Amino acid sequence: MELKSLILEKDIECKETLPENSWKYIKTVIAFANGNGGQIIFGVKDKSWEVTGIPNDVISSWCDIITDAIADTCSPQIVTDINPETIDGKTVLVVDVPRGFQTPYYKKSEGKLNGTYIRINGESRKAESYMVEQLILEGRNTSFDLIPVRGKSLSASDIKKFCSKLTKYAKQNCLDKRSAADLKPLTANQLISFGLLTESGKNYIPSNGYCLLEGLPLVGIQNEIQCAVFKGTTKTVFIDKKTYS
Repeated sequence: MELKSLILEKDIECKETLPENSWKYIKTVIAFANGNGGQIIFGVKDKSWEVTGIPNDVISSWCDIITDAIADTCSPQIVTDINPETIDGKTVLVVDVPRGFQTPYYKKSEGKLNGTYIRINGESRKAESYMVEQLILEGRNTSFDLIPVRGKSLSASDIKKFCSKLTKYAKQNCLDKRSAADLKPLTANQLISFGLLTESGKNYIPSNGYCLLEGLPLVGIQNEIQCAVFKGTTKTVFIDKKTYS
């Protein structure tokens, strides 16, 4: 294996030896799991990338120490793949951390809000509160626009007016009259399938996305919609941008 190929493939952090303080590499494990994954290579100098290697007789014990440290420190559980590899004729230990799907991952003793770490410019740093909130949404396989707005409800007539307005706007933007004539009116069921509405008895609960489209205020959140226009199929030629608030 060549070190250059590893550098090109993934986010990498190197440790010449196994630190006595496991937190020096555990926070990187957490940050990788909260991002796109990565690798920690023991037996390689940081910054200089000089391969020093590790003794073969410590490989087994180091694997156990690292595995136990991750299990004891991190929540939810982070499953890593730890294997010895040969680089430049020397043995190194590679800890492969996959991207996690139960974000946020954090340090147990510090809790979710204070113990979540992410990668920023090749460094493992504590995540700010809004970053933790985004990771929570990702872990739930949802997004800000799909979250129902508490305390807001809409009647069937409200939804009918909204659907009529969007249908009219869509017809106006059809390429030709035939396409406009074939366009079917938008319905409440479609809005529910889009995640813009949730049914609650005879009323509907709007999502953040619905409120943004309808121009309804979101309490405590300053929001705006920005639409950009580019020429062609790439974003190389910028034409115009409009902001709707």
